[in-house]
Amino acid sequence: MELLNAVLIVTKCENAEQLKNLSAERKKKLADSLEERVPSGLASIEEWNELLMIFMNAPPEKENKIAKKKLLSYLRGEIHKESLVTAGKINGGNLRKSNRKRAKKLGLQHRHNTK
Repeated sequence: MELLNAVLIVTKCENAEQLKNLSAERKKKLADSLEERVPSGLASIEEWNELLMIFMNAPPEKENKIAKKKLLSYLRGEIHKESLVTAGKINGGNLRKSNRKRAKKLGLQHRHNTK
């Protein structure tokens, strides 16, 4: 089973867009579930990066363990996606362009940061 599909089942969400609106409590429960039930190597790096993009609009990682750790930290409220948006602006906006392409590929609506 794909990681995204498993996350949708666990969270009782119908689509990836709904994942963005999970409460802090539900995000923490999801993080606990992922940590307990899904070893880093069980899902592909593409699957972990897909969740990073959906939840955080984050650039892709190269290693499963790092991607999983970043996702779990975000879901637990330890890091915030705003810091990643700032990092993308510092790096010449490449983050925004690459995420727009990935969002389109996944059929998600990409929102521009207007700040």
